[in-house]
Amino acid sequence: MTASLEKVHAEYGVTIKYHYKAEEFFPTSWLRQPINGRGEQIDLDALPSPVKVLNGFLGRYLKSVVKRNLKTVFLMSDLEFYGKSYGGTHSRTAVYLRIGNDKRIWSDVFLTSRLHSEFSSILIQNYDFPTTRWQALNTAGFKYSGSGVEVLGTKKLYGQTEELLEQGFLVRYSQSSLENDFNMLSDWLFTRPEKLAELCQKHELLASKRTLAIEFYASIDKRLKFE
Repeated sequence: MTASLEKVHAEYGVTIKYHYKAEEFFPTSWLRQPINGRGEQIDLDALPSPVKVLNGFLGRYLKSVVKRNLKTVFLMSDLEFYGKSYGGTHSRTAVYLRIGNDKRIWSDVFLTSRLHSEFSSILIQNYDFPTTRWQALNTAGFKYSGSGVEVLGTKKLYGQTEELLEQGFLVRYSQSSLENDFNMLSDWLFTRPEKLAELCQKHELLASKRTLAIEFYASIDKRLKFE
């Protein structure tokens, strides 16, 4: 396993940390109220699976893009902020990923989705995102509900309806913030491109957001390609 981790660092410049210590994992401000960040030690026997997932995730991006924007990936068996359970989060150069014990939920596909989602947040922080053009695609009078924290724990958060799709949103969570709206679309762009393309054929606003997302990734590096 040490060799695999060293290979990731050598190729991408990314350090994978999995020996949990709150003061070493989280910025000091994240440990204070109201954030009150906390995590738990990952089962070391389970480590090979997420490391394999990480390799697949990193391989979808040009090494130069990863090296400029991602320095550390923190792995934990539990992750909590504001008293709520998180699947993942990010800082400007790091991704925090929860590795749950139930493989029916915390599958490799789910973990891959979380990685792409969190990394997309780092990218919109570090590059010029077309915020005005994106917001212009939302229906008149629409306002995102907040930051996403306010809806965590609610039922059918990732539920999808024809009404949502027609308004240009993949799932309910997409309506919580512009960042989460882009996160969800980026997730699908990388992990379910054919299904996303199919939905976009039927829903014009969603298709326009997909186009903006692809243009954004191309502005980071024109060699990034999507089907």
